[in-house]
Amino acid sequence: MTAPLRVLIAFGTRPEAIKMAPVVRALQARPGAFVVRACATAQHREMLDQVLSLFGIRPDVDVDVMRPAQGLSGLAARVLSALDPLLVGERPDWVLSRGTPPLWPWPPSPPSTGTCASLTSRPACAPATAATPFRKR
Repeated sequence: MTAPLRVLIAFGTRPEAIKMAPVVRALQARPGAFVVRACATAQHREMLDQVLSLFGIRPDVDVDVMRPAQGLSGLAARVLSALDPLLVGERPDWVLSRGTPPLWPWPPSPPSTGTCASLTSRPACAPATAATPFRKR
């Protein structure tokens, strides 16, 4: 029998949570096939919590990165700093995220402890880069 795939799903805003909640629920419904860890980066704390409550999702990890008057570069630095140790500690087989500019390049490379595949989709208006392997059609 094959071991379940370890999947880390990261989201931080209300729109991301709305899009990723069905994915979280679908994977959680197959515990023999997937071990799901939900990670909230919480760029939109109050709005994110409302959506997670609506879908009955409780994040396994909440890094709560927002600070008052924080710019995009500060946010990106906090997100990446918080998520790097998570990648190494969790050793997921897959990382799924949606849309947040600070998450587009994450994970930049697999952790040294193993291999990891990443799917990150982005809004259609965002520039395509090598770090965004999934392209919206």
